[in-house]
Amino acid sequence: MRPSHTRLPTGSEAARTAPLAWLTAALAPLLATLSLSAQSDVIARYTEGSATRTVSRDDVAEELCRRFQDTERGHGALAYLIDLELIRSAAGDQGLMPGRDATLRYVARLERELLAAGVDLAQLRASKGMSTVEFDEYAQLQLAHERLVRASLELDDDEPVRESMLQLWLQEARQRHERQAPARLPPGVIARVGDRSVSRLDLGRVLLQTMDQADRERYVRQVVLQRRIQALAEQHAVTVSDGELTAEVEARRRRTENDARYRGAKFDDLLRAQGMDAEMLRRSPVLHAQVLEEKLIGKLHPDAELDRRIDEEPAAIERSYGARRRLQVIAIRTDAAMLDAAIAKAEGVRDQIAEGLPFADAARRYSDDAYSKMSNGDVGWHYLGGKELPQVVLTAAFEAGVGEVLGPLSTDRGVYLARVVAVEDPPNRATMKFRMRRAFARELRDQLLREAAIQLVAANAPPPAGGPR
Repeated sequence: MRPSHTRLPTGSEAARTAPLAWLTAALAPLLATLSLSAQSDVIARYTEGSATRTVSRDDVAEELCRRFQDTERGHGALAYLIDLELIRSAAGDQGLMPGRDATLRYVARLERELLAAGVDLAQLRASKGMSTVEFDEYAQLQLAHERLVRASLELDDDEPVRESMLQLWLQEARQRHERQAPARLPPGVIARVGDRSVSRLDLGRVLLQTMDQADRERYVRQVVLQRRIQALAEQHAVTVSDGELTAEVEARRRRTENDARYRGAKFDDLLRAQGMDAEMLRRSPVLHAQVLEEKLIGKLHPDAELDRRIDEEPAAIERSYGARRRLQVIAIRTDAAMLDAAIAKAEGVRDQIAEGLPFADAARRYSDDAYSKMSNGDVGWHYLGGKELPQVVLTAAFEAGVGEVLGPLSTDRGVYLARVVAVEDPPNRATMKFRMRRAFARELRDQLLREAAIQLVAANAPPPAGGPR
């Protein structure tokens, strides 16, 4: 969905607006703030061997652009960027761009209005990873937009500028804007507005600003992880060819179209639903990273090693990578003092299931675990030696048949009821080795991130004394 250009309410408008709606209105532009300045603030530091490395905001912006440029999310962010450039261009041409003094007065007024609504502007900026410069740039464009509307409608300075007027001006400006085909644009440029270019990095910066703190942290970890995996791959002389990427796309096509869960859907149709096609997938940095990791794990854990482990440790390998059970669970949280009451509650739920209450309905109604409550109790496939569920639950499940309801089962995490949904046949050796490598890949990622010891840096925080910037 295209993000709209939302004007912050004036003080009188805020007074007439419910607190939650006012806060939403105040946050909306901040979540899609233009960030075209050349700065590349450090937002994280991590360790690699004896060295300290940094991740800049632009490093993460580049990653986001690679991931989202061709998706609906990326298209919406680009449309927003173009809108802001239309405002910037028109205000410059007509001499209506506010100066620094007018911009700072606007920011001061906004700060007072936010404070009256119980919102601290500095904290709000920091929570969005915004610098003061970026916020002031946003305020300048907001003022410019209002000035353009006043000029086009010949409004007096004290007449209010309504949201509908702002949107109408943008709609007309978009109609006048001539879009250039991507093939005619220079490398790295994704749009032009007048004599200004919008770059891939600009798009990534906007995508970064639209994300909450948890998502920003996740993509910082992705940048660090990709760097460390790439370095490890280079150390072991592991590379990925175009032919291997093409082969992986075709392998995914076969797996998808043979998977009953997709009910005969075509691979290309599923990609189109994600805003992609097969060639975009082949060029995707995500696919490249996945294939590189798979090849690296193959180099670190060759067939001979896996075969030896399967032959020498058959019971342990079977527990961790062998046949699985698909389970539904109902978890009733408790402590030792309330254990008897929890068991009694579980017995009552089990009796209701025996009398005809579907297990899925019981899970939605009685489970204290958020995931199983939302998923109708379905917690997926599990190995006998898995860690996601208590061992007593897994042991009982591997001794039961399909459809059997187990419990109450007392554990240190609470009291469980479990139902076996499906039983998997023992896998062949090739499947077990595939599962082993997949587990080794997870362990490697966890290890590399632990060793990196990532430290996030607050917006505008100075570098440590003597440290790299």
